Amino acid sequence: MNASDLPHSLEAEEHLLSCCLNDVVVDGVVSSADTLNRCIDAKLSPGSFDNAKHGIIFRTALSLHSRRVPVSVASVLVELSATGELAAIGGSQFLTSVSGRTATTAQAPYFIAAVRDQARAREALSVAAGITEALSTPNADVQDVLDRARNRIEQLAVSARCSDHGRDELLARVSARRFRFADIPPEPIPRLYLNGKPISTVGNLTNVIAQAKAGKTAFIAAIVAAVLSAQTGNGDRDTLGIRASDPGRLRILWIDTEQSTFDHDKNARRAMRRAGVESLPGNFEFYSLAGFSAEDLCRSLHALMEESPGLFLVIIDGTADLVADVNDPEECNAFVAQLQGLAIKHGCAIINVVHENPGQDGGKMRGHLGSQLERKAESNLRLRKSEEITVVFSDKMRGAPIAERDGPRFRWSDDDLMHVSCETAAKTKDDAKREQLRNMLESVYSEAGKPALSWGELCAGIAAAKNIKDGSKIFETASALNVITKGDFGKWSLAA
Repeated sequence: MNASDLPHSLEAEEHLLSCCLNDVVVDGVVSSADTLNRCIDAKLSPGSFDNAKHGIIFRTALSLHSRRVPVSVASVLVELSATGELAAIGGSQFLTSVSGRTATTAQAPYFIAAVRDQARAREALSVAAGITEALSTPNADVQDVLDRARNRIEQLAVSARCSDHGRDELLARVSARRFRFADIPPEPIPRLYLNGKPISTVGNLTNVIAQAKAGKTAFIAAIVAAVLSAQTGNGDRDTLGIRASDPGRLRILWIDTEQSTFDHDKNARRAMRRAGVESLPGNFEFYSLAGFSAEDLCRSLHALMEESPGLFLVIIDGTADLVADVNDPEECNAFVAQLQGLAIKHGCAIINVVHENPGQDGGKMRGHLGSQLERKAESNLRLRKSEEITVVFSDKMRGAPIAERDGPRFRWSDDDLMHVSCETAAKTKDDAKREQLRNMLESVYSEAGKPALSWGELCAGIAAAKNIKDGSKIFETASALNVITKGDFGKWSLAA
């Protein structure tokens, strides 16, 4: 097919440019902005114009508009002269001819649609011609040709959907988010809690961050087990400090991009055993997608979330695998915005499992993706492993932080063949302090020769035992740790 045979309408292009060029400033308001904004909403570009000269004029008008310069025949003429492109369009006479079309801004939407549709048709025909040419090549890889063609057609379809919705649809979405004093939205029930504090609520992202082999997979399986336990009513299970609200019939998606099929199966069965269930409810869906490309993983995520309504929680174990370059700001910003949009659209929480930068211990996730996820997340949970014990804590949460000394801890158990909870650092420290105090106070009571002492007697005994002037501070610590208790007659004795 010759270029002249491709779909085009020079008249529509000229009428649209005339709408832009003949708009003027009225009472300080740039009316050309309305036509050009409509063109931008429709995603028109200089390449949307079949006539190259028309494309140059449109690009110049867009440049002026972006710099807040009123667009008119005169301003475009000056700009074309300054850039040296006036000769490329055939001089001022061609510009005057184009601007002479008798079009008004009221007709602009019609001409925008005509130019846009003709450009789409040319792009689609270009894809078809590319398929024909590629398949005519000897030894052509048919599958590769079709895959590339499919991707390009999907891009065209997405672009068409976006531009067709236009500004009105965008304004409707913006209006729905406007603050209204009389309209208080319902407070969402948190989906997950850690140490009794909410960490995952509807429409938000939660990040789980750790070095390799720190126990991320075990912790994620515990999250699944916590949700399973909440649905089945098994509230006494060891879920490594995680508690969940009841999902009811809402769906739970667990997408694993890192573990092999065998390992993912093993982890899923371990989550079931941790929850004390022998069969998996139908609303729990687990997928092992290791080896998928970033593009296919993103498409799979969208497809799975759109499959049926009613999502409770989405877990992505290996979020970095969904982008081609974790250091590309443009790609990563767009991807994180999509994730947040999906969480809001589907009324669910999304958990991202991301590796910490190798060799670092500051909780910094990999690349620009990690930085953007940290900024947008409701909770950033860190896992730190030391001497075979992993602690979960967070100093970057929208709510109250979870200090490392108070964070849940777990370790591997050969007897249970899975990770099990162990005492927090704070409780371990308190237990050691409690034992030390009790040993010292036992000698005080033994020296006094009686099982109960007044406050003054006990403080004096502590001072003598520790060889200090005042034993009242140690008394207060012993009381706070419940090492001593007050009896009916106001005297203190060792707690049982």
